Amino acid sequence: MSVAEFEIKQESGIPLKDLAGWAQDQILAAAARFLYEEGAETIAASQDVVPVDTGTLRASADEVGVNIEEGNSEVSVLIGYGGAAADYALYIHEVPTEEFSPQTQARRAAMGTGHKYLERPVLERSEGLGERAASYIRTALESRR
Repeated sequence: MSVAEFEIKQESGIPLKDLAGWAQDQILAAAARFLYEEGAETIAASQDVVPVDTGTLRASADEVGVNIEEGNSEVSVLIGYGGAAADYALYIHEVPTEEFSPQTQARRAAMGTGHKYLERPVLERSEGLGERAASYIRTALESRR
């Protein structure tokens, strides 16, 4: 019978099970930073297409923050528009431009703004999200070696 034994040895003196916990914490922290930055970039992109009359809607943009679920199994970021103007933000987001006056339609067309002002940038940025996240987390872990 042939037998081979393999051993993983690391030089830091930290038990391997503690090192695995450290890696999990680092991955979670990097994922949270990535999502925060992704949320900020998505809000910034949406600023180019949010309709502007008085500026109230544009000014109500908010990166609500990163949430880490208990048990460290899920990280999410919540972004949006509204605050005190939440009902208005929702209405403007959901009602197609065609429902407004011809003057408003023309102004929005010229500015490239309109309804779905948050959904459109989210959908655009969702392409390649997994690859960007993996690259960000990998880089973060490599810099902590």
